[in-house]
Amino acid sequence: MDPERDALRIALYYAIFSLLWILSSDHILYLIAKPPLLVQLSIIKGSLFILLTSLFLFAVLRLYLRSLSDKEKSLRISERKFRSLFMELPVGVVLMDADGKIL
Repeated sequence: MDPERDALRIALYYAIFSLLWILSSDHILYLIAKPPLLVQLSIIKGSLFILLTSLFLFAVLRLYLRSLSDKEKSLRISERKFRSLFMELPVGVVLMDADGKIL
């Protein structure tokens, strides 16, 4: 798992889908209303919005995926320590419940 690559991939999917949506919806508006300047400004405004929100989405996803990755690494280290401690003990270990029953 590469958090930065995964976050970038998701943000790019979002950017492509959103840009296609804006371009197609503005093209339909152009066919219906015929105000060329309004459509061009709408495309620029929409594209800028998509680019800014894509950058924001990338940053948020990268932070989230990094924290998951860090937690996963920490869990692996903890598990390795527990396994090595348990396997290297020179004495036997028994797990029992509150009634003294061996689990």
